[in-house]
Amino acid sequence: METITATSSTCAGLRAHPPLYAPRRSPSEAALTRFRTLVKQALPAGRSAYLTGTKEFFSLPFEVCPDVLIPRPETEILVERTIDLARKSDDLHAILDLGTGSGCIAVTLARHLPGVRLDASDISEAALAVARRNASATRSPTGSSSAVVTCWHPGPVRRRST
Repeated sequence: METITATSSTCAGLRAHPPLYAPRRSPSEAALTRFRTLVKQALPAGRSAYLTGTKEFFSLPFEVCPDVLIPRPETEILVERTIDLARKSDDLHAILDLGTGSGCIAVTLARHLPGVRLDASDISEAALAVARRNASATRSPTGSSSAVVTCWHPGPVRRRST
């Protein structure tokens, strides 16, 4: 049985909570109430990954939190097609992932296209922090990076006056 906690103290908006279930011990009424509240908030909107703090994408675990969107299965099709097209190309040297969020697209492409430079950008510093952690999590046991993703913030957004 998977232990569900309201996870990841690294993401804004969520606070770490003690486990809601422990073997051989019934959860307290307060823990059950907290759990039910979290489930009601997350499940109707399809955001159950925010409860666990991770979402699998292309067979890789990615950290997710309210600072980023949860990777969708349809996005895996985009990544598959991009990999296919990139492998057929002789002159593809770099890919830019704008609005990277969790970084799942850039990290996955970097793992499958080692000769291609991947840059990931997002207007949200909080989202970039998640993308950086996800890119770092792809390091091999020897410490070498199997996915090199450069994350950068575009700077302040200037609005045009009308």
